[in-house]
Amino acid sequence: MNVRRKEVRKRERDGERLKFAAEVIPVLRQVMERGEGAFFENGGRNVWALSALQGMTIVFQSLSELSDAIKKSEKALDWKVLSTRRNYFAHEYLHWEMSAVWADLQRYTPLLEDAVPRLVRWNKEHPMPKPRESMSPKECA
Repeated sequence: MNVRRKEVRKRERDGERLKFAAEVIPVLRQVMERGEGAFFENGGRNVWALSALQGMTIVFQSLSELSDAIKKSEKALDWKVLSTRRNYFAHEYLHWEMSAVWADLQRYTPLLEDAVPRLVRWNKEHPMPKPRESMSPKECA
């Protein structure tokens, strides 16, 4: 599959990814509102901390798969860092530094609450361009 077609396919799915991210962000807010005590209970091995880790993994993965066109529209997010943090949450579970996870939760939740609605709005205002129709054999001659 050529690069252009891959980007078009990503662009077609941007709305789904953004909807999924927007649905998970309130979970991150709920964990923050429960506070540090709930998050760090049992060394961070509890429903609140694990919900935050899973939620950030889902949101960061959804956002990292957005098309380049929509990523360029949002300057407030460091896309490389989001991808790196997602990999940390998903793959380094034996080495999670829970104080760093709590810091990420506090840092990224407000950023995401601001940025994702802008991304949703941009996606609605910039619909997919209609595909170019191929020329008939008669038109090519």
